[in-house]
This record gives sequence, C-alpha cells and structure tokens, in this order.
Amino acid sequence: MVTRLQFSGDVVKEIVESGFKNVFDSTVFSKRLSFYMLPHILSDYGRPSTVLLSTLAKPPSLQRGGDTGEFKIILLYPDQGFAVQYTTNMHMQGQYVLGCPANSHVEFQLYSPDNGNSLVDLLPPSWQDAIKNQYKPIEEVASMTTEEFYQTFHEPSDNCIQTLASLWPVPEE
Repeated sequence: MVTRLQFSGDVVKEIVESGFKNVFDSTVFSKRLSFYMLPHILSDYGRPSTVLLSTLAKPPSLQRGGDTGEFKIILLYPDQGFAVQYTTNMHMQGQYVLGCPANSHVEFQLYSPDNGNSLVDLLPPSWQDAIKNQYKPIEEVASMTTEEFYQTFHEPSDNCIQTLASLWPVPEE
C-alpha cells in the first residue's frame, strides 16, 4: 500500500558562492508534475478542510550555504484520505513574507478515509510535530480564509500568499 508520494526538484541545484540552492522554478518539473500541482489538486478535490502555513521571519543567513528559506503550505483533505504539502522559496517584501505556490515541490501523505482516526493522527510523527509546532492556520496569519485560498489558487496563476514576518520565528544563525 502506498502511503507517501514526494516530488521534489532537489536534484536540480544552482551553484551559488556559498554552496548550492534548490531551484523552485523549473518549467520542466512543473510541466511533468502538473497533475500534482496546487491548481489541479484544488480543481479536482475542491476546497480543503484546512490550510496551514509555515515560514520564517526572515531568510536564514546564506553564510551557512544552502537555500534562502522556505514557505510551506499544507492542505488537509481528511474525507479523501490525504494531506499535501507544497514547499517553495520565501520572499521578503517589507514587513511581509510571501510564498508563491506556482513553483513548488510537493509531498503527499495518503491514508484510507475510512480509518476513523483524525487525518493528523494518521500522519507520520515528523508531520504531526511540524503541524503542532511550526504551522499556523491560514485564517490566523494571512488575510485569507480557506475559501478565499481555494478561489485564488484553483486555477494556474502567479498569485502569492502574504503573511506578516512578525508572526514567524527568526531563524537561528
């Protein structure tokens, strides 16, 4: 039984002065995985029961090498038996952090919707810990409801989600 699918462009790296950085805007990646990207999932499965966000108050220092920071979105579909996480680069715009899901890596957790347990209880411990400690409901941290999220992203677009940086932790240096 398949319980997890993950598609990531992690193998596509860009060489930068301090190391490597993930590439989130690969047109080949997006085209080949269009079936799993946000607009397709929203169009096929409708509005998720819950939309959760996670990011940082500012990008981590590039002195350590690696990426400039991530913006993560989790959609919960308990009646259909899955959760999906989209990860993209975070962008700073004044006092706001932006995440633009059009260029995202994607990871699914799949379960039988007839299990009877809460979908969150069925997720792997790493997902449960992250949801409890790092993620916040979109209604609390963005000027958007779950319905507005659905209406904004159910068709392909370059729209972004905006959240106040002050709501998120400052990365450890």
